[in-house]
Amino acid sequence: MIARINALLRRSEMQSAVSQKEYAGVSIDLDAHKVTRDGKLIQLSPTCFKLLATLMERPGYVYSRDRLLGRVWGAMCSLNRVQSTFTYGVSVKR
Repeated sequence: MIARINALLRRSEMQSAVSQKEYAGVSIDLDAHKVTRDGKLIQLSPTCFKLLATLMERPGYVYSRDRLLGRVWGAMCSLNRVQSTFTYGVSVKR
């Protein structure tokens, strides 16, 4: 039991130590909620920041719509929001 607790503490320390990520010239500071590209500050809404942070966790990984909705808008996002997002996605493709 103590070994499990120690392992969890180590993992949380490792995750908190990585507050900055960089990919393709874009840097994100998760603690300060700042995004820069090639050294220039980019202003993002809180939702766009969450989306970018999610995508930068695993560059190249393809997320499903449901996973992105859950990660960015939360697991409790309403059915209406999901439906309107789906409708928007369909209308953009046309």
